[in-house]
Amino acid sequence: MAGQSGSTHCRVALFQSALQTYEKKTGITLAQHPLTLQLQNYRSVESIASFLQDQIPPSTDFGGSDRLMGSVRRTISILHNLGAVAAFAWASEMVYEIKVLMA
Repeated sequence: MAGQSGSTHCRVALFQSALQTYEKKTGITLAQHPLTLQLQNYRSVESIASFLQDQIPPSTDFGGSDRLMGSVRRTISILHNLGAVAAFAWASEMVYEIKVLMA
């Protein structure tokens, strides 16, 4: 278990470092990026995939690639499910804390 904790800490540090590097290179935080702001309006896997596909210029080879979009949809689905699991875990913890406070 201790290895997992260290591994998680390492991933968090790596992710934070990547975010800082992105901000230094672009001058904008990832949270403030126009695509991030637009993506906040979409809730389903299909609506997110459709939005991302619309961002691909029609002149590129990627625009019509069903294989690429299939991979994008699978990735979005995994991330969407992870977000739902995290939200459920957070809500469960809140319910537990409320029960403890009310006891």
